[in-house]
Amino acid sequence: MKAAQQHPRVVSLLPSATDIIAVAGGVDLLVGRSHECNWPSQVERLPVLTGAVHEFVDSKQMDDVVKASLDRGEGLYYLEQELLKNLQPDVILTQDLCNVCSVDLQLVQQTIDQLSIKPNIVALNPQKLSDVLEDIIRVGKAVGREQQSRTAVTVLQQRVHDAQAAAQAASKGNQPFKVFTSLHVYALILHYVLLQLQFLCILCSRC
Repeated sequence: MKAAQQHPRVVSLLPSATDIIAVAGGVDLLVGRSHECNWPSQVERLPVLTGAVHEFVDSKQMDDVVKASLDRGEGLYYLEQELLKNLQPDVILTQDLCNVCSVDLQLVQQTIDQLSIKPNIVALNPQKLSDVLEDIIRVGKAVGREQQSRTAVTVLQQRVHDAQAAAQAASKGNQPFKVFTSLHVYALILHYVLLQLQFLCILCSRC
């Protein structure tokens, strides 16, 4: 096996992808991160590859800027392309779910097209909780930590099972509980996975 396959150089352009690679035991493989990646704490020493194009002062101004940028076909984040080239990653973790949430896949692909050696792009696009668990294994495979990622998924699946059991037990009682979800006026997307995770977190707190 080649050294790059055993110890690939990994760049994460998404906080949740950094979380995933940490769960899979691959933090030591990271050579770069997004401006929003701050966990685990050791990633904060890594070179920062992204940033927000605009500064926001309130929700109204944010909504106006986001809408105007999208109407013009402009991104909300920039990518340090020269730094990315110099880091020579073997794997890039990014997303293809929301152009408002982080650097969009098209910008990443445009940068990669300029490289002589093309890294493997792993774009996350979960639509439900089970997709998140599958993404953990997918990332684990991409960075050579498949066994660790599968172990992590087994643990998380047990937590989901425990939450489901708690929900069933609660439904048999007479004590109702409520779930509150708060949306900012500028929110553009509320993914089902967020609702699922929030619901499970509430249930786990009742175990």
